[in-house]
Amino acid sequence: MKKIIDANGNIVADWKGKKERVTTKAVSNKMTTMLLGVVEQGTGKGANIPGMDVAGKTGSTQVPIKGVNGVKDQWFVGYTPRLVGAIWVGYDKTDAQHYLTTTSSEGAAMIFRQVMKEALKNTPAERFNVPHIDSLIKKKPKEDNLKNFQEQFNNVINKWEEKWNKQKDKWEKNWKEKKG
Repeated sequence: MKKIIDANGNIVADWKGKKERVTTKAVSNKMTTMLLGVVEQGTGKGANIPGMDVAGKTGSTQVPIKGVNGVKDQWFVGYTPRLVGAIWVGYDKTDAQHYLTTTSSEGAAMIFRQVMKEALKNTPAERFNVPHIDSLIKKKPKEDNLKNFQEQFNNVINKWEEKWNKQKDKWEKNWKEKKG
């Protein structure tokens, strides 16, 4: 898909950029393996859809109010071989009465699962065709291989974040210009 269309059929953003390779297939596959592990064994278990590969990452932001034990917001960003999605749960303004007491795995990940199940209900289950984390854990990679992979992973994440922020700024500018 090269554009974003809102519920009224209006084009919100239209991608016209050039393609630029930011990682290798090997690094991309390793990242997918790790993110499959988040859903299969980690904090993203709530996003698991039986029979379908789902990879993703949970997150939350702690409430910065002394004496309050909760989170300002929580999110889950994930993908299947066919579809990418993101769920955010929280309050626009957090205070001592407005915060979340659940974790991302109990909130955002479970909402993600329901949305994706509905969005993919008439599509065949597909696999990423990458090793699952269990098979890699059993191999117990050498420490330097792990450090090298972590450095590659961090570099890719930083590049994606930089590109995302630039693209998001462009979309926001275009949206504001269209709203006039």
